[in-house]
Amino acid sequence: VPDNPTFSVPAGVYFEPQTVALSAEAGTFILYTLNGDDPAYTDDTHFTGTKYDGNPLSISATTTVKAIAVNSKGKSSFVASATYNIVSIQGEVVIDATESKGSRPSSDPGDDQVIKDGITVAVSNGCMNLTDHYRCYADASFTITSTDYNIVKVEITCTANGDAKYGPGCLVQPSTGKYSFEPESPVGTWIGQASSFTLSATKQVRIQKIVVTYDDTPVAPTFSLKEGLYFNTQQVES
Repeated sequence: VPDNPTFSVPAGVYFEPQTVALSAEAGTFILYTLNGDDPAYTDDTHFTGTKYDGNPLSISATTTVKAIAVNSKGKSSFVASATYNIVSIQGEVVIDATESKGSRPSSDPGDDQVIKDGITVAVSNGCMNLTDHYRCYADASFTITSTDYNIVKVEITCTANGDAKYGPGCLVQPSTGKYSFEPESPVGTWIGQASSFTLSATKQVRIQKIVVTYDDTPVAPTFSLKEGLYFNTQQVES
């Protein structure tokens, strides 16, 4: 059985179209699909998919690429798959600690939040009414929520670099998406596609600025009552 084909660009969320080349071991050819179906090969007249001609694929919208390699004996590999989420940017909200304030000073830490243009930044234990930064204390949660559109990228600028105390590396374990930082940079970056996500603080984090980028996908409404069978009239709010 041949090895699975490989893709030149890893699956993930991207903010511009991608060009993806497929490759496989020598002596094989590649069948691929872009519609979600699994490619398959029986013989040269009975197969599912398109024979790859060596030219990279242009991915301009969210697409799942599936591919198999077929050798000279007609044996095919397992299906390799990669999903490319191509995000259309709608706008961004910049939340600056010198301008947007919560309610708690350093003398009275606790749960606090800042709201701006449909974006809520909340800490379960911290203070967000300081002169030039927000504080999220160790073991607290740090949550960003959008009421209008899905969040696709967040850049968090801190007062220290990397995983030093107060730096972006003190935020870990995103509830969804991916979070990363560079050792010599004060900026941590979250990438994903969600109306809300949460990070956990391992040490105190001091944040100067948060830039939230959102796409053109409206946030799905939520309902006050769970779906189910009821024996009397119910009131539902969205």
